[in-house]
Amino acid sequence: MDSIILATPVQMESLMKRLHRRMPLALNFVGVLADILVSYYEIVSKKCAGELVEELGVKTCPYCNRQFIYSFKGVRKERPELDHFLPKQDNPLFCLSFYNLVPVCHSCNHEKLEDRLQVNPYVKGFQSPFMITDKNGVKLSKSKIYHLTEKEIRLRFENPTPEEDVNIRTLGLVDVYNKHKDYVKELIDKSMAYDAHARKALVESFQGAGVNPRQVYDFVWGRHLMDAEYEDRPLSKLTKDILEQLEIRR
Repeated sequence: MDSIILATPVQMESLMKRLHRRMPLALNFVGVLADILVSYYEIVSKKCAGELVEELGVKTCPYCNRQFIYSFKGVRKERPELDHFLPKQDNPLFCLSFYNLVPVCHSCNHEKLEDRLQVNPYVKGFQSPFMITDKNGVKLSKSKIYHLTEKEIRLRFENPTPEEDVNIRTLGLVDVYNKHKDYVKELIDKSMAYDAHARKALVESFQGAGVNPRQVYDFVWGRHLMDAEYEDRPLSKLTKDILEQLEIRR
């Protein structure tokens, strides 16, 4: 039981292969144990999902980085949904496995349903950067981006891996992120207002106040834009990637 509950993603894959090799002898064992685990999951998900998220320290959906997934008890209870990375319907044996429970937003959980993703946030982060393109999907230079209207902005991922592409298509990430054109246009407008000269002047204005250039960057563009901080703030990866396309770096 411990080896199932505490199995890492790699160990879960290995255990599945071992069970398949031993079918049909393992069918009865798997069936009985799966029924027990599924019944426990219904209890655990209601009582412990909030505690799990707090222990993980995850503040935004690790699948999309678009929405907060806070958990709290107040006038009404609020908690994120738990997605089974290995779908519960096909893999009931792992329905309570720690590394198979991913706290996510309702949108991602609803889009994924019983589909199988490839990039497990417990293993690695999503690396493919966002980029602004023309209507034909060609990446634009900074000078061309500055002339775009909000309606002309197009977003997509640059050279995603095959595994990332499965996540992108299953969760509809290109479509949902293209709903944030207004936010991207704000970044573009702000980057023109805070050009290199303005940013330098702003840094100089803080001299003597104990504020360094990195803190000024955070003041202008927001915090939590480092790779390890993406799960602290919605749209942080989008923000970082677009700023880099606009040649603005921390």
